[in-house]
Amino acid sequence: PDVPRVHGTWWQDAKSVGLMRGWYWLKDARYKPSLEFDALQRATGLDFGELGMWVDVEKPVITMKDRDYNRLPYRGYKFVYDLMYRIQQSGASGFNERLPGVYTSPGAFKLILSPASSEAQMWFAQAPLWTAQYYWFYREGISRPVMYGKWQKEIWWQYRENPDHNIFNGTQAEFEAFHSFDYTPPTPTPPAQFPRLIVITQAAVNGLRVRGGPGTTFPVV
Repeated sequence: PDVPRVHGTWWQDAKSVGLMRGWYWLKDARYKPSLEFDALQRATGLDFGELGMWVDVEKPVITMKDRDYNRLPYRGYKFVYDLMYRIQQSGASGFNERLPGVYTSPGAFKLILSPASSEAQMWFAQAPLWTAQYYWFYREGISRPVMYGKWQKEIWWQYRENPDHNIFNGTQAEFEAFHSFDYTPPTPTPPAQFPRLIVITQAAVNGLRVRGGPGTTFPVV
């Protein structure tokens, strides 16, 4: 809620320049879901934009120990369910009339959602999944997040943090169909032209033949 309070025009400003907008809301186990929903409704007006509403399922403080989380009054999957159900039934605009998305990680899922019954797990899995999994050796196009609960696939994968990097699991057409928006991006400014620079380390040079052009007919340089 700090964004609409401090920067009250940002929501409409972003729309006016063609940016896609959405909301991300931490399910804070220190507060009743009903109070959180009231605050969410005041902050968003139940307008979740093109990217929709995502409920962050994790500890309210990143440095909090699991044992301290388990002492909070509104901990666990039942209170996450309560908030998500209220959002689902609110009549808010966009694809989240089905269910808000879930942002979580394998560790947070194990702590908060894994104690739920199989039936409850199936209910949660109807929500789009945005998973946070940071691999030390990430390989684009090869690395994949692991699934948990009853989810079969992720919609978004946050594979890096500080700053966050995310990948949509699908094509451009699937992206547009999922978010259901009519989006015409602004005309981009052409980037400045710089000469290409190739840096080859000594380790890469060993056993490597570099040719003077794109093909085997060019001489080795």
